[in-house]
Amino acid sequence: MASGSEASQPRLRKASYYAWVILAVCFLVSTLIAGINTSFGVFLVPLSREFGWSAGAISFAYSLFMLVNGLSAFGVGRLGDKYGSRLVFFIGGLVFGLALLLTSHMTEVWHLYLWYGVLAGIGRSPLNVTLVAMVSRWFSKARGLAMGIVNSGTGAGSSLFTPLTNYLIVAFSWQDAYIIMAVMVWVFLTAAVLLLRDDPRDMGYLPYGEEEDRPQPARTVKAPSPKRVAKGPDWELGEAVRTLQFWELAILHFCCCMCHAIPLVHVVPYAIRSGLSPATAASVLAAIGVFSFLGRIMWGILADRWGPKPAYVLAVFQQGLMMLWLIGTSHPLMFFLFAFFWGIGYGGAMPPYALFVKDYYGLKSFGAIYGGIMVLASLGMAAGGYLGGLLYDLSGSYQPAWILSLVAGVVTAFVALDLAPPIHPRQRRQAEMEGEISAPAGAKVSSSPA
Repeated sequence: MASGSEASQPRLRKASYYAWVILAVCFLVSTLIAGINTSFGVFLVPLSREFGWSAGAISFAYSLFMLVNGLSAFGVGRLGDKYGSRLVFFIGGLVFGLALLLTSHMTEVWHLYLWYGVLAGIGRSPLNVTLVAMVSRWFSKARGLAMGIVNSGTGAGSSLFTPLTNYLIVAFSWQDAYIIMAVMVWVFLTAAVLLLRDDPRDMGYLPYGEEEDRPQPARTVKAPSPKRVAKGPDWELGEAVRTLQFWELAILHFCCCMCHAIPLVHVVPYAIRSGLSPATAASVLAAIGVFSFLGRIMWGILADRWGPKPAYVLAVFQQGLMMLWLIGTSHPLMFFLFAFFWGIGYGGAMPPYALFVKDYYGLKSFGAIYGGIMVLASLGMAAGGYLGGLLYDLSGSYQPAWILSLVAGVVTAFVALDLAPPIHPRQRRQAEMEGEISAPAGAKVSSSPA
């Protein structure tokens, strides 16, 4: 007979179709938000021509946007863990749409910094952290593929919104482009909130891939497979930040984001100054989006097969080394070949971070831990976007910026080689106690080598 506590608990069903509904909605939201974000480079030349602002001055708005976005991520993650990702997501969408609407009315550069840099950064932050947290809770199996799909919205968004933004600017004006994007954010994100749910258990489901009443395997001494980290206790934020792995992931995110922020913001103006038409230059960024979309799916599948670390290392090596291709490039064909090879590598740079956090630290404080790492990621995006414009203003060439991107990408790959799962303090204490118990009588147990 079942005990009273077991009988009072509702039986959870296997998550089947609705996990994929959640993933599809998260992908579409990611496509919209990332598309608006990556289209910033298309506004650089029109704003420079209308107001006479330098590339560095305009790029600083993007850097400020990413900085505020990152600093907000830590608080957003904690709010999502406490009040639910869905509520935080909805508020973020309202703020982000308002910021885009206000940006359409700017006449001074400080307006750009305030409305786009600060307010849009605050609104954008919940739209990333909450999506990743939801997908992490809904998927236990095929997590690499799921993260690849939701992050592939970045590629799909840039491939769709770069030419769309260029069309809106040419056909109407840059002001109208921002107004249309603001309306799209409000309408689409409001509809998304109606479908999204924080946790499968809120609907009586198990995470996708978990079986009903699945028996737990017996504990063995066998070392964990490199493809999957053995599940241990969930970590608190304070425990996680005291581990080396937390700061390694943060540094990786910083350098990796600096690497790809530079070409994402500056490849369009560089292509225009190299002789390509604005439409063709925008198409290069769109092509990067298409191939990064394919790359995220490909690297996500490989992360499920190999584990996130090997897939991540190979992807960031490709992303960094391909910056050599861009140095001195002027022919349209060479730009599109760069878009293919660099886009594939760039596609594998983002999905593994959530996999690392979930594998290393569990789900209890996932939002806060992932948000803390995202602070450094956004600092990297901010630094890359700004330094690319600054180096161009100082040298009159984008080659120093491409070299900086190359160095950041290679550093990322080498640091990633050192990643290994952390040991929870509780597991360490338990191992020490078991070691003392199993030691022969009268033997002295020492933690230092003889």
